[in-house]
Amino acid sequence: MGSYTKTIESVVTVYKYSSRVVVAYNGAIRNVQQTRITSFTETQRTILVDMLRGNCSCSNLLTSATRSQIISQSRSLPPGIQKQLLRGKGLPPGIAKKLVPLPKQVNTYINLPTYYDLYVVGSNVVLVDTVRYVVVDYITDVFL
Repeated sequence: MGSYTKTIESVVTVYKYSSRVVVAYNGAIRNVQQTRITSFTETQRTILVDMLRGNCSCSNLLTSATRSQIISQSRSLPPGIQKQLLRGKGLPPGIAKKLVPLPKQVNTYINLPTYYDLYVVGSNVVLVDTVRYVVVDYITDVFL
């Protein structure tokens, strides 16, 4: 057994509850460390709230169909579920079905890495790490 040098790096996301697989990178090894987000910045929070309330020029990132979905299910999460989210736990299946995904253009606009997804559930915005499939942070009562 000789030693060998690794020369290829692959970044692949396999989604837990679907057959979707996304290859984000497959090539030479990069020296860049991936950034891990632990919470929204104040600027990101402000932009997201303003966008969802329709109070900023970036509101055009959301289609009318997405807005309709958000409005039709906009009620707060129960307090127990909010506490679970705060602890980094997942959503119960019944509530997870009601998630409304925000377009990836929103991630780009607020400077989030591509392996995070933004969802609206009730009147909350949830940031999900799609690699580890955990809730990283959330904003409550966006529409109040």
